[in-house]
Amino acid sequence: MNRALPVAITGMGCLCAAGSSIEECSVSLFGNRRLPLPPKRFSADHPHAYPVFEIPDDSFKKNERLSLTSLMGIAAAD
Repeated sequence: MNRALPVAITGMGCLCAAGSSIEECSVSLFGNRRLPLPPKRFSADHPHAYPVFEIPDDSFKKNERLSLTSLMGIAAAD
């Protein structure tokens, strides 16, 4: 079995409905602010549109070759 090489962690990133950076997310979460909105990326047959926590589309760059998960990971790493 090969031993893994060490990895240096040089920073942190965050991308969620509460904000697009560690600072924005911390301010929202510790300030007890929540940002649920009606869903935009999916639809359901429920009689009511329940709020969800979606990441705004302008939080990451579009690229049709990458999955949405990959795009969000890249944005958080930036």
